[in-house]
This record gives sequence, structure tokens and C-alpha cells, in this order.
Amino acid sequence: MTAKINFFGKELSSYKANLHTHSTTSDGMYPLAEVVDIYRKKGYDILAATDHRKTNRVHEMDCGDFLLMSGMEFHPIGPRGIQLHLLALNIPEDFENPSDLPYQEAIERVLKAGGKCILAHPYWCGLTSADVLKIKDLIAVEVYNTSTRYIGKAYNMQIWDELLQQGYHLPAIAVDDTHRTRDFFRGWTMICAREKTSEAVMDALIQGSFYSSQGPVIHSIDFVNNILGV
Repeated sequence: MTAKINFFGKELSSYKANLHTHSTTSDGMYPLAEVVDIYRKKGYDILAATDHRKTNRVHEMDCGDFLLMSGMEFHPIGPRGIQLHLLALNIPEDFENPSDLPYQEAIERVLKAGGKCILAHPYWCGLTSADVLKIKDLIAVEVYNTSTRYIGKAYNMQIWDELLQQGYHLPAIAVDDTHRTRDFFRGWTMICAREKTSEAVMDALIQGSFYSSQGPVIHSIDFVNNILGV
């Protein structure tokens, strides 16, 4: 059942989402339909299909009231020659992999197609906050990633803190980066939106109308007299 939240004075629905998911379309263990079923039965509302360098024909899947979003994880070369892991959300199902383009041009290709980009697991990639500052037009950064915890790099909070201190105000998401059974249900993003549609969800992500969690559920967030109340 969808929860409600008082989000800075707005009464919105709160949808549980995993925004980084792989299937047998790329290097995941399970077919996408099975991944959808697993998350739906666990009480999630939204899943982004973000296979490496490939999209999925999500419109052909009967998901009921579960929202399956079209996406891709792509890999242009970034600052200092480091390969980036970027999530493109809300892209057309025939979107062509832009990984061979210069990274900023690849991001621009996503924007022109109607999508938005999120930076995946910067610590795992070997990025510093100085590197990330060079990457423009992102809407969020992964601050928790389940799949990268096996080498001790699940948390990206130091990079995130440094970005905030330097004025790059990227909101934080938490994801499973699902590949296999051990990756399920350890970090998620609660999207506070007016309705469960791709348009409303993307609007919420762009506006920062969400929070990330590994357990706690927030029912109200407000800011009064320069004090944040949760």
C-alpha cells in the first residue's frame, strides 16, 4: 500500500523505488520480468531497468500498477581517463548506447532524448569529488549501492559531502544495483510524487522530492525557523 508523506507542506504519495537494476538483458542473473515480480512482491512500487549499454522493451511487460521505467547504464570515459557508470532514466526504448561519446556529449544525448542522468557508485569507480565537479547536468548521485559493498565500497558519503561543501548540490539516492540474489532489498529511494507515472516520478527526481533509506520510513519533513524537522 502506498504511503503518504507531508513533504515540506505538500501531501504527496511516497513510492518505494530501486533505480539501478540489471537483468539477463546484460549481466544480471534473472530475466527482467522475474526481477519485476520479485520487487513487486516485496512491496516496491517502482523499478528502473538500467541494463549495461542496452534498453528493454518495458512497454511490452504487463506490470499492473507497478511502474517499470525505461533506462540504461552507460559508460563513457570520464575525467582522468576513468570509465564512468551513469544511469540514464526515462529514455526511449530505442535509445542508442552513447558510451563511445565524450562523457558530457553522452549526457547531452540523454537529455535531448528526454532523459536524465544519475552518477553511479563514484567511490567504486575511483572518482574523487574533484572529478565529479567536472561532470555537469546530473540530477543525483548514488550514496549507497548494494552491489559494491562486497569490496567495501558501498557508501559514497565522503564524496557526496565534499560535493555539497563545494556547491554542487546533488541529491542522494540509494540503490541495489541488482545483479544476483544477494543484491536485493538493501537500499532504496522513496520518491515523493503526486502520482505513480513516469512523468510525475521524473518531476520528483528533478526537484529533489525524495529521500533514501536502508530502513527508516519518514512520514513528515518540514523546515521551520531554519530548523529541519523529520
